[in-house]
Amino acid sequence: MTLHALFGQRFVSVAAIAVGMVLLACGLGGCRASEWKASYAIATAAPALSAGDSVDVRQITWSRMQDTKQQMADMANATNTHPDEWDDARRLEAKTKLLHGLQVSEAPMSVTVLGESRFITTDSARPDTEQGRGRIVKFAREVGANLVVWSACSRGMADRIQPTPVTSYTTGTDRFPDATDGRRRYSTYTETTTTWVPVRVTEEQFEYIAFFIRR
Repeated sequence: MTLHALFGQRFVSVAAIAVGMVLLACGLGGCRASEWKASYAIATAAPALSAGDSVDVRQITWSRMQDTKQQMADMANATNTHPDEWDDARRLEAKTKLLHGLQVSEAPMSVTVLGESRFITTDSARPDTEQGRGRIVKFAREVGANLVVWSACSRGMADRIQPTPVTSYTTGTDRFPDATDGRRRYSTYTETTTTWVPVRVTEEQFEYIAFFIRR
């Protein structure tokens, strides 16, 4: 079941594993993509929030997130009618199940589910850190969400290419103008050269899921 089938008119999907591999590859080139944006599946478009608008970021357990998504899948599989063809009552029932699973207490009719992000990465995207929260809040404002419900789960260890600076020093002797009289005299010098070298590092990777909601 897709969010588009339940709540929206337009849907864009990116495979989670593929997005994770793109992000791993970005380490070599030094790019800085928003994981939340790259994997975002939009259900409903909404006006962006201003920089001063608050965004509530909540975490739920991974088991609850997975149970909620499984309930949605089971609901879709239990009928011969495609979710695209569900009537308003059936859509509302599915939306109510989703919001209850996400522990959103507002009435379903007063809440808009804007979209979902899902990806795997070794990057420090956790919204319960200062840096991670800033990144997810920034994207939430872009899509018009003032509530984000997220969860994460470890997916084991993975290799990542990380650009690492390697500095080398060269010492030699040459003739240089003397500051006192301008005559050239022999003096030693040292040159410093820094080269960025790709180094393979092993880090823990996490899968992230987040729903973006407007209340």
